[in-house]
Amino acid sequence: MLLLAGVLLIAVVGLVAFRSYIFSPTAEHIDASTCWARLAKDSNCYSGSQWNACGQVDRSKYTISPGVYCASLKTPQGCIGSLPNGKLWCGDNVGQISSLQAAPSASPSPSPSASTAPSPSPSVSPSPSPSPSASPSPSPSSSPSPSPSPSPSPSPSPSGGLLLGWYDNGISTPDSSLTVSSSTGADFVVLYTGGCSVPSINYVCFERYLDKANDLGMKVVLEISHSLVDNHDVEGVRTFVNRLKSKPAVLGYLLSDEPDNALRQGNNNLSPESLLILYNVIKQEDPSRLVFLVHGAGGRMPISYDCSLFGDPSRHQYSCYTRHTDTYYTYDLNTCGDRPLCVLNYYSAAADVEMLDYYPHHYLVDGRDEVRDPPYPLQQTREWVSFMKAKNGKKFIPVIQASYQLSSSQSIPPNRASDHPTKQEFRYYSIANLIDKTYGLVFYLQPYATVPVIQNIITPTIGDLRYFTPVFLNGQQIPCSPSGYCAENVSSSFISASLQEFHAAVSNNAADYKRVVFTFPSNVNQLWLYESGTRSVFTGFVGINGNSVTLDLEPWSSYLFILRKP
Repeated sequence: MLLLAGVLLIAVVGLVAFRSYIFSPTAEHIDASTCWARLAKDSNCYSGSQWNACGQVDRSKYTISPGVYCASLKTPQGCIGSLPNGKLWCGDNVGQISSLQAAPSASPSPSPSASTAPSPSPSVSPSPSPSPSASPSPSPSSSPSPSPSPSPSPSPSPSGGLLLGWYDNGISTPDSSLTVSSSTGADFVVLYTGGCSVPSINYVCFERYLDKANDLGMKVVLEISHSLVDNHDVEGVRTFVNRLKSKPAVLGYLLSDEPDNALRQGNNNLSPESLLILYNVIKQEDPSRLVFLVHGAGGRMPISYDCSLFGDPSRHQYSCYTRHTDTYYTYDLNTCGDRPLCVLNYYSAAADVEMLDYYPHHYLVDGRDEVRDPPYPLQQTREWVSFMKAKNGKKFIPVIQASYQLSSSQSIPPNRASDHPTKQEFRYYSIANLIDKTYGLVFYLQPYATVPVIQNIITPTIGDLRYFTPVFLNGQQIPCSPSGYCAENVSSSFISASLQEFHAAVSNNAADYKRVVFTFPSNVNQLWLYESGTRSVFTGFVGINGNSVTLDLEPWSSYLFILRKP
């Protein structure tokens, strides 16, 4: 009897301990996919029915792994007070999975960027693309045409659905180059890999860079070595992907940089047909990662590609050329079409994400201003985004040349201080493109960007874009008048950020000043310009009448606004 009683006592104690473990606050598994569900149940993250970014929650309930949490360590905009030990902020990512943030100790010292904690399985963005279906290995003897390719895989999203990155030439010096990159608030880099590929591929060099990126919470779009792609080395590409795909910092692969220009110079291995074969190899070996292509500002294609079905034939005449030669011909776009749209179309089968260079720079060649103002009207960006979405939900990202180096034949116009874009130019291209729902932005910075450009233009703008992420991802267009001018030249997006505020992004994509009236769903009584993380008086503010706001917009300009509700 005593023995039986002892057994029963042990069983009861064990059951109580098991139940206390199962129902303890830290027992439930937390990761990026379950964090939002738990935060959404936490009353501290709400004020009534409104999300409260300034709410504080118990750190122990939101711990992914030692020093890694699925709520914010960084003080959200507008919150006051310090974060006590053992607590986390609810954070700004309303309705989305919060970025993971690593803390080296109990005393948080967050990095300037809201970076994602690395994980071997990339997280899914708010609008996942269709799942991929692996393509069969192409036969070496086949000559595939650019036909529909596997649908892009769910997109890794370092910052809750908005990709903001920059180019990095510092593969041989990852400690310094990646530290600068992460300090700007960028969450990924597009990596030029020449330093680890010449004279031969040095995988230890690649791995050291990727490990450093992982330590900093940065993702990497890894350029596949030129020698492999330029020589159409199918097995070499396969080996490259298999050797590095286990690194959690890999966001995707840059298959080729400006293949259209190389094709013009006679390299048939950079044709859409050839790159499609390599694309399929990459997707076979690593189907969860994205494949990127970037095209030059000219968007050049050989004459033998018929672009007559794409673009507006009334735009301009451009120089085009015969296939695989340097012989140029000038003819009307009735034949050539919109050059960038031609390129995006013919290479779209060989990429999940296509990128195109934008140059907000002005320089002189023989006294002529070589850059139009702007190089690409933003209406075209909207057209390209829609076009890529129609291609099995593929993505478009502009590459904004945030720094530049003039050649010996170029000079700076007399009315400009340098060949770098001004802050207004940089913000215009950044905000206007995101309003038009591009998948993100990539800034070309190194090695030419100066410290003042990085500190005074790049970093504060990235911070502002981060704060307005919900506007760019989920915002609605603001009704605007005069209707004709607005339909042609004004783009906008807004959300109701809280019971007290609207957040809005506005862009004037024309060469003239214009007074416009925006109409919001409810009354407002105050408007601020949001720039460099602060609210200030907007000099173009004219007046408010109920829910109508009248503003004077400068030419080629973009703005972020916060509007107060009564």
